[in-house]
Amino acid sequence: MRAALIFALWLAGAAAALPQTPFLSKGWTFDEPDGASLFNHVCAACHQADGEGATGAGAYPALKGDERLGSTDYLIGVLLGGQHAMPALGRAMSDAQLADLVNYVRKAFAGASDDPATPERAAKARAAFKR
Repeated sequence: MRAALIFALWLAGAAAALPQTPFLSKGWTFDEPDGASLFNHVCAACHQADGEGATGAGAYPALKGDERLGSTDYLIGVLLGGQHAMPALGRAMSDAQLADLVNYVRKAFAGASDDPATPERAAKARAAFKR
């Protein structure tokens, strides 16, 4: 009985020491403040942290070296409209988050920094998807 009490007290102390900030977003929108956080917490689950993609229960295409990432509009369209098995995750992002994610992915995996996405550009594309 004493050992169980000691273990319970230790477990309670260990739980209190854990960070209270959730690792993943809550609800129907994303809480991540920037493109790197969004990629690491959302996109990397399928496309992998290195952008190499994966196969297993499904096929998750590589982002690294994908020539289509040279187009800002292409990536905005994929995020807002989805593609194949990928859901339209951009719809759960603010325009600023969407623009920041697009710029992060293009730079990290295609080396592209020209023609940056902006929140205004994301809003205009979002409006076109609502038609």
